[in-house]
Amino acid sequence: MEIERRFLLQSEDSIKELLPTLSYKYIRQGYIYVDRENRSCTRVRIIGDEAFLTLKKQVSTRSAYEFEYPIPHIDALHMLDVMRQGYIIEKKRYYYTSSQGMCFEIDIFMGENTGLYIVEVELPYEDFLIELPSWIGQEITGEARYTNALLAQNPFSLWSDQ
Repeated sequence: MEIERRFLLQSEDSIKELLPTLSYKYIRQGYIYVDRENRSCTRVRIIGDEAFLTLKKQVSTRSAYEFEYPIPHIDALHMLDVMRQGYIIEKKRYYYTSSQGMCFEIDIFMGENTGLYIVEVELPYEDFLIELPSWIGQEITGEARYTNALLAQNPFSLWSDQ
């Protein structure tokens, strides 16, 4: 079970001094199955030379079942090429650990979602009280259009209300 809250970053400027001090990974991912009505999806993700197949099913605003399996890198590339629905999601994911010991994942999107900055934090349980860093902006937990699955279908660059 994955339990998380999601936020927009106040602005890229709010963390520009922090970013060089953080580790990050480059992530490419695509969706081979998305069912909006059932709130479920199947994702292929590539991080460096590692690749994963992930099945997710949302069960509440903050919680989802998530099953992730390593797969051969070459298979992941082929799946993204021939089975993907929509656009590829490209992002740099930075890792920030707060004084509370919580790991915040700061996603800086590229490609079709350039200009979008999302911060996620996984929680031990749904009502866990968390101290938010000053650079955290509006909460978007539960706002479907900000999910990676829907960003692959309707990228940020196509939104008229940015």
